[in-house]
Amino acid sequence: MGDPVRRSTQFLVGELPAGFGCESAVAVGNPAGGGRGVQIRGLAEEPAESLVLSREVEVQIELGRPGMLVQSFGAQTDYLISRGRHHDARAVLGVAIESARHAGDRRMMAALRNCMGMTELFASCTDPARHWFEEAADLSRRYDEPAELARAMTGLATVALQSDTAVAEAHIETALEVLPRSDDWGACAVHSILGFTRIAQGRAEKALACFRVALARARMVDRPRVQSRTLICMADAHFALSQPHEAQPLLHEAATLATAAKDHMLLTLARLGTAAHQEGHPDTAMPYFGRALTVRRQMKRENEPQWGRVEMDIRCRAGRAHLTAGRRNEARQQFQAALTLPDASAYDLERAQAIHGLQACVSHNLTAAESADPPQ
Repeated sequence: MGDPVRRSTQFLVGELPAGFGCESAVAVGNPAGGGRGVQIRGLAEEPAESLVLSREVEVQIELGRPGMLVQSFGAQTDYLISRGRHHDARAVLGVAIESARHAGDRRMMAALRNCMGMTELFASCTDPARHWFEEAADLSRRYDEPAELARAMTGLATVALQSDTAVAEAHIETALEVLPRSDDWGACAVHSILGFTRIAQGRAEKALACFRVALARARMVDRPRVQSRTLICMADAHFALSQPHEAQPLLHEAATLATAAKDHMLLTLARLGTAAHQEGHPDTAMPYFGRALTVRRQMKRENEPQWGRVEMDIRCRAGRAHLTAGRRNEARQQFQAALTLPDASAYDLERAQAIHGLQACVSHNLTAAESADPPQ
C-alpha cells in the first residue's frame, strides 16, 4: 500500500499535483490602485485562471474587511498547492500572514499557519511543517479557535507518523476532542489521518473503519477533490486486506471526481491498475500503468518533491503485473528502470520492492513471485 506518511500528506493537501510547464513569478508591492497586492504571473496555459488580487479585494481592506483579503490568499494557495507550485504558495502565504498580522485578524493568523504547515508537508519539509503547526496550535488556544486547533493537531499527527505512532494518536485524540461537530472537512481529515495511523500500526481493518467515517463526512463537503482523496484512502485499505473487488468501484468514482476537480489522477490510475492485477487481469492493468507514467512524464520535476518515488512506485506495480502474466523480461525492465532513477536509494520502500521484483525474475519461480507479497 505504500508509505502511510506520504499518503496522509497527499490526503491533507491534495492528490499529486499537475505542474504542467507553468513558470511563475510573484510580485509583491504597490499596485496601481494603491495598497498591498500580490500578483501571480505565468499561467499561460490557463489564462482564465490567473490568480490576481484585484482592486475589488483591496477595497475590502479600505472598508475595514481584511478577512476578505486573507480568504482570497487562501484560495490562491489551494490552487497553487494542487499544481505543485510550493514556492509560489509560500510567497503568497508569507504576504497573507503579514497582512493578517497588520489587520489583527486573529482567526486567520492561525488558519494561514495551518496552510503554511500543509504546504511544507507536501514539499517534504517536515521540520518547518511542525513549526507552523505548533504556532497555529498556540494561536488557536490563545484565541479559542477549536476548528483551527483541530487542524493544527491533525497536521502534527501527520508529522509524527514518521517516527512515533503513539504521539500521532495522541495528537489525533486532541483533534477529535476539540473539533466542532459541524466541521465536516475537519472530521474527514482527522479520521483519515487516524486511518493512516492504524495502517502504520498494521491494523488494516481498523483503518478501513476510520476511512468509512471519513468518507461519510466527505460526502457532506461539496469539494470533489476531498471526496476523491478519501475514496483513494478507502481503496488502499481494501488493497491491504486483499479486497481489490471492493477497491475498484471506489477508484472509478474517485477518477470521476478527480476529473471534476481538474486533477490528473496519477494515484488513481496506478491503483486502478493494481486492482485489475489483483483481480487476476494483469493485461488489463497495463494500460493504467502506462497512462500513469505518461502523466508523470508531463509533470515538471521541480513541482513534485517526490518525483522519483512516484515513478518507482508505478514501475514496481507494472513489474509485478508483468511477472504475473509471465513476462519476465518486461518485468525486469520495469524493476531495473525503477532502481536507476535519480535518488532511488533515498526511497527505502520502493527500492526494496524493486529489488524483491528483480529477485523474483531471476529465480524463475513465477508462481512464488505471483503469490509473494512485496515489502511493506
